[in-house]
Amino acid sequence: MKKNLFLLFFLYTAIGFAQSDTVKIKGTVTDSYSKRALSGVSVINSKSSTTIPTDSKGYFEISVKKQDELFLFYP
Repeated sequence: MKKNLFLLFFLYTAIGFAQSDTVKIKGTVTDSYSKRALSGVSVINSKSSTTIPTDSKGYFEISVKKQDELFLFYP
């Protein structure tokens, strides 16, 4: 069964954002139909190969550069 994911990003930026190449992204991954948090989703930065799993509440936090791309993998 294919799950549809809905990713909510809560971006927090510092005053010096324009000078910084790295930003921290925090968010919660939820199922788009049930709106339930999904634990165990891999949040993958394709440029640096960093992989962060979501916690039991679907929450994740990852530092990325401005041109990086994030992908989600849910088995």
